[in-house]
Amino acid sequence: MRASADDSNRADLRALLEADARIPARLVEKLMSSADREGQADAYYCLSERWVQIQPELELWTTAPFVLGFLFRSITDPSASADLDSHAPSAFEAARQLLAILRARLVHPQGEPIVADLIERIDRTFLAGDETVRDCIETGFLEHALEYPELRQLFAHWAHHPEMREAHFRALEWGHADEHTQKRNPRNRSAG
Repeated sequence: MRASADDSNRADLRALLEADARIPARLVEKLMSSADREGQADAYYCLSERWVQIQPELELWTTAPFVLGFLFRSITDPSASADLDSHAPSAFEAARQLLAILRARLVHPQGEPIVADLIERIDRTFLAGDETVRDCIETGFLEHALEYPELRQLFAHWAHHPEMREAHFRALEWGHADEHTQKRNPRNRSAG
């Protein structure tokens, strides 16, 4: 019975997306709490790409835990969906989305708890991860985070941790090299 309810919610959402219509917040909340990975991917898509269509507007404090959890799960347990219409991000797309969230929340007056939680979860996920997960965090998140001088201090503790030190060193080299490239070529300033 649960699977048919999830399928029905997904079908309802897909019809609303196709029509570019208002999306009931309750439908997004149902998909967020779904056990169905594709349903969660659809909820994530609405929250990240169709936020203005969700009515009534959802509160950040209710959606942030879901979004962060979904993105970290996408890194540690990537979706194996063959559905071409899937909204599930790849592990590397999820890592880049986490960086976008970090950058956005860093300048937001109420972003400090989200930033702290995100950094702690990056640390834990890296330390608990296998080689694939660690590579994703290093090359999909950390290298690009360290391109921004204002983010480097947030990850300075990696330089002193025996399991994180080498990844931090490589990512910092990347960050310095790319920052240098951005300064030389003004057209690249908006990249990343």
